[in-house]
Amino acid sequence: MKFTQDFDAKILSNTKVLITLVGLSPLPLAMNIDVLQPKKVYFLYSDLSINEIYVIKGLIKHSEFKEFKIRINENKVEDLYEKILHISETEDAKNIVIDITGGKKLMVAGAVSAANSCNINYIYTDFKDYDKKTRLPKPNSEYLHFIKNIGNFHATLTNKSDLDSDFLDLYIIFQENNNYLNFILNDPNIILKKAVNKALLFQLSRGFNGINQLKSGKMLNELKSFADFLVKYFIPRDVLKVLNNSKKSKVRLNLNEEILDIPWELLNFSKALKKKKTFYRKALSGKLHLSLNETSKRNIKKISILVNLDGTLEGAQKEGEALKEFFNGIPGIDVSFFSGINNSMSVFKLFEILEESDIVHYAGHGFRKEGNQLKTGWKLNDDFVQGELFSDIEKPPCFIFSNSCFGGKGKTHSNKNSTCRNDLLVSGLLDAGVNCFIISPIGVPDHNNPEEIIKFYSKLLIDRIPVTQAYRETIGSSKDSYLYQFYGDLDNIKREKI
Repeated sequence: MKFTQDFDAKILSNTKVLITLVGLSPLPLAMNIDVLQPKKVYFLYSDLSINEIYVIKGLIKHSEFKEFKIRINENKVEDLYEKILHISETEDAKNIVIDITGGKKLMVAGAVSAANSCNINYIYTDFKDYDKKTRLPKPNSEYLHFIKNIGNFHATLTNKSDLDSDFLDLYIIFQENNNYLNFILNDPNIILKKAVNKALLFQLSRGFNGINQLKSGKMLNELKSFADFLVKYFIPRDVLKVLNNSKKSKVRLNLNEEILDIPWELLNFSKALKKKKTFYRKALSGKLHLSLNETSKRNIKKISILVNLDGTLEGAQKEGEALKEFFNGIPGIDVSFFSGINNSMSVFKLFEILEESDIVHYAGHGFRKEGNQLKTGWKLNDDFVQGELFSDIEKPPCFIFSNSCFGGKGKTHSNKNSTCRNDLLVSGLLDAGVNCFIISPIGVPDHNNPEEIIKFYSKLLIDRIPVTQAYRETIGSSKDSYLYQFYGDLDNIKREKI
């Protein structure tokens, strides 16, 4: 048997429960059981097809499954519908696939209706060539057609699934008392130390913060210059060797708070890195670690767009309006749109929105200066919400995209010392326990094209791929990747059906 291009091998390989509509053609049903190799099979049969179950069992090679036989009235759609609903109540719907190859049209109609109600995928065996004499498909012309459910779906962010082995773990820990950077790799297991000049390290961060002031023609050369500086003075050669030899394209940067400011992602612009990687950040913070290891799920019903809250950014306004139009085209999601044009939002209203939303997208001003201090957060019309206030959110969103200037700054540095600051946005989001967020460490142009951002949300919410993969295939691989940093515990947040 061969498969069509829309065959989703990963989803089918995770199938644990198969519901089979038993008709009078047992061969394709047996073939499908052998392909999926489920742990449980529910045979839904009529009075006319009960004997076909024994024929199917005689044909199959895969026999290590628990079977259930359920009689249905083939002339009543509602009977089969109710039986499948009952099965979905006892089994996890995301592990179920319905085989609609067999059975009469009324049975198929009932199965598809139940699949739409329960958000279950289904399959059927089709053929390309038909033998009129035998009235059977010609041998080797059969193929399995997999149909993703497009019914009443909702989104779920979960920090389950995907394997840790998909990521190359790189720990970078700064020991401030002796000015050493510790590098720990998990594949292979390597522990390295590199003595660094702390002032030089933080000079890299300060220089990178001003890169958005350059003209686009000079920016790429400057990014390469920063990357070469990073590699030369701060990255051990053996670390580069592992990165270049690893076949893994996803690198999880486990960073302590003292070095969140350093633009480690610039490695992608260095000639020393032979193949580009997608970097994801995980802050080594006790509070963050606890909050992100909860295995809770969130049914995504509400997305809030907060743009141009002080009414001065035309580009942010256009970005929000484009996102509003896009999100409104996704079934099952309530979209709220807030703009500072002719409106004024209070801090209390902002917190109300944050606590009732599952996803929040912010585009607007992200900092203010108080003397020599830079405070990052979100600027409202008549107020400024700095980072430490975000840590008080009791029920934070699952995901936040903060498209604002300098929000990714994690520390304030001086010539004599460096101290962790709780008045910075990245610190506030980490303390609040936000599962995952994208943020910018530098200035974001107000004329920035939202096309890649929309592609990212499309991958996440429509294609329903893990957020890490959605980021890697869109923003993380775009020419503007240097503008953003990805924070999150990467047990993989993704959109699933529940």
